[in-house]
Amino acid sequence: KVSTCADTTCNEWISEEMLATALQDAAQLGSFCSAAAAEPGFWASAATTSLCAEVLLSFAKAFESEVSSLSDALVALHAKNHSNSVKVHAFSVNMDQGILAPAASVWLRFLQDLPQNRPGSLTILLQCRRAVTVLLAEAWVKNFIREPPRCSASEALSLLQKDEDAIQVLGRSPELESFLLVFAALRTLLRRAAQHGKVEWEDLTRAETQFQELLGEDTGRSLAQALWQAVNR
Repeated sequence: KVSTCADTTCNEWISEEMLATALQDAAQLGSFCSAAAAEPGFWASAATTSLCAEVLLSFAKAFESEVSSLSDALVALHAKNHSNSVKVHAFSVNMDQGILAPAASVWLRFLQDLPQNRPGSLTILLQCRRAVTVLLAEAWVKNFIREPPRCSASEALSLLQKDEDAIQVLGRSPELESFLLVFAALRTLLRRAAQHGKVEWEDLTRAETQFQELLGEDTGRSLAQALWQAVNR
């Protein structure tokens, strides 16, 4: 199975074209099974018809899961093959424009080049958009933790807005909404730092709790510590 290793480390022979073909096949089969389950026709008896619909629906869900895994694998492989163009650089490199715009524009073209007007095409788009959004969000958080922007709170607010605008060009998704909540919490504290010259410890503690809910305990704690470092330089 080409989707068993999302990072493709155990499938070096797999190309993007092979993954894209497998992804399209899985999406089309899932679409077919969903449509057939919705209108199964009549199979000898009502009980048999109901059973057929249940089986078709189970197959549809299995193919949907496969589409999700294949989308993760395709995005990971594309990132590996185009590492220079999709790399999210440190804040010290792109202090004027934020750090997400260059990579986001490349990923937008990737999404726009996905097959359209075919059975399952929308599912592929949504799953690849999810995978790309997660990849960019994780890269942004890692960069902030590793090296917070060395600038004033007001300048950091401007960078935050530019990165928020950049990632939103990919389109809406639950993963984007979650990441925007991280930005919202950061923005609240940066505004207080800009207005009052500092952030109260109680405010940071509340933000850390929110970060941990959105990003996990360790990453949330690290992000809060990086923010504290940034506003108290």
